[in-house]
Amino acid sequence: MAGSELFSRGLRALRAAHGLDQEDVAKALGVARPTVSSWETGDTSPNVAQLEKIAALFSLSPEEFFSAAEKVAR
Repeated sequence: MAGSELFSRGLRALRAAHGLDQEDVAKALGVARPTVSSWETGDTSPNVAQLEKIAALFSLSPEEFFSAAEKVAR
């Protein structure tokens, strides 16, 4: 699975597993809801700073985020 697809599927799965909707994630990260949607569909990808914030939202490092994403995206 390519990195961007892994990120997209992982974000969607981790968000759902934590009972969050796209608006919750957007507010926590200080971005618009369509931005989160775009990340989840793979149309765009977050920058490094955003990736760090996304991982922190789930109490993970970026490396842990991708490891967890790989597990939940299967």
